[in-house]
Amino acid sequence: MASRRAGGRPLLLIAILWILGSPGLVQAEEDCPRFFPDLRCEREGRWEGWVSPVAMPYYFEDPFITTEVQVYGIWHEFPGRSVFQGGDAYVLAVQARLAITDRLAFVASQDGYTFLRADNPLVPEADGFMDLMAGFKYALIENEDQGFILTPSLRFHLPVGRRGLFQGLGDGAAVLGTSVGWAPGERLGAALEPMHVISQLGFSIPFSFSDSTSFLHWNVQVNYAVSPFFVPFIGFNGITYLSDGDGDNGINVQGVGRVPLGTVQSLLGTGGFEGLDVANLGSDDVAGNTVITIAAGARIPIGDHWSIGAAYERPISSRKGIFGQRVSLAAQFTF
Repeated sequence: MASRRAGGRPLLLIAILWILGSPGLVQAEEDCPRFFPDLRCEREGRWEGWVSPVAMPYYFEDPFITTEVQVYGIWHEFPGRSVFQGGDAYVLAVQARLAITDRLAFVASQDGYTFLRADNPLVPEADGFMDLMAGFKYALIENEDQGFILTPSLRFHLPVGRRGLFQGLGDGAAVLGTSVGWAPGERLGAALEPMHVISQLGFSIPFSFSDSTSFLHWNVQVNYAVSPFFVPFIGFNGITYLSDGDGDNGINVQGVGRVPLGTVQSLLGTGGFEGLDVANLGSDDVAGNTVITIAAGARIPIGDHWSIGAAYERPISSRKGIFGQRVSLAAQFTF
């Protein structure tokens, strides 16, 4: 009996060595770990020559799965004919993304501290924190050879910001989107090889349709890598409101206190207006309204991990809402 056990040991040892030395396991050791790959090995989550969006940063989500931190500084000017009668808002925000696997990432795309300085004497000056938006995205199709990536996302808008900044209204929303990256140069000729297109189509679906509006948002950014250190872009962003709220959310009015939004709109004769990509007011007279903006700027990659970017944006649609013009500055560190 002892000789049988002794004779079986070499066979068992050979089997173990064969399994450990199989090509599949050797390859697994050479590849990045499955979970949190950017924190454990060198990995290029964003393909060479591609840069992330700068304009409309809260909603326009990059299709690539990366681990990064991005700091934004935004100056937003209100039109003189808007409810704010001119004035400005200044925002300092931080975005964070974490690649859980090479296909799945956690996204925290909206936060920030805002200073509101409207020219309308009825709108009090205010500063404080914005609402939050976070969720996940998954690279469903990823083909670098064909220059194509498709990434659905699901994020949640959390109304936790300061009311004086028109935040913290309603019950929040689910934000569904699909981002696409496409390299047309692979198909249309060598002259277009440095060109890359990033686009997104999404919907904001409120948890309470009486307190918040629902809307469609779409974004397109065309990059052209003039050099590895300078990538100019042009972009178009749009929001179309699909349904109204009931206009009952309270809005702070200087010297009066909190007044229902619909009452404020009637008193000021502004008609329905909304907060575009920074606030959901729940207005009762905006369904069918569309605001389209154009943005131009550049990203400047610095080394393997850093980039800085700037974008100037203004509306091109007849309807402008609260959008006069905007400058967005971004500093990005990618792991």
